[in-house]
Amino acid sequence: MPYITSKSRRSILEVKQGHLFDRLISNFFDSTYAGEDSTGQKYVYPGLVVARDTDTNKFVPYSSGASYGTGSNTAVGVLDEFLDVTMGDEAITPVYLGKLIEAHVYVYGVAVGTVSGAVKTALARIEWV
Repeated sequence: MPYITSKSRRSILEVKQGHLFDRLISNFFDSTYAGEDSTGQKYVYPGLVVARDTDTNKFVPYSSGASYGTGSNTAVGVLDEFLDVTMGDEAITPVYLGKLIEAHVYVYGVAVGTVSGAVKTALARIEWV
């Protein structure tokens, strides 16, 4: 009988600070852009900066080079929930207004806590703490 002998774990960090925040209207996160881990699972962690693909109207990871579809080079919000997208797309409601902990926010493929000036400019209603 096959079994898993070990599994690495990653912390799920709190992204929001305080109680005043607002969200974008719910839509699906495009799971095709989430990478698989060593066990074949696709997880998306809180703090991901997201954009909206203007062709599919789905949320995708932000990329300054528009690598994830038309419009993916414009940040629209930050994910504050843990997603398991192994089986397909999941509905999300990203935060676009409020206080966020900059050290817990990340752009897909970049180290956690590294938020560029372009992202901060696009997310003008976010107060970074």
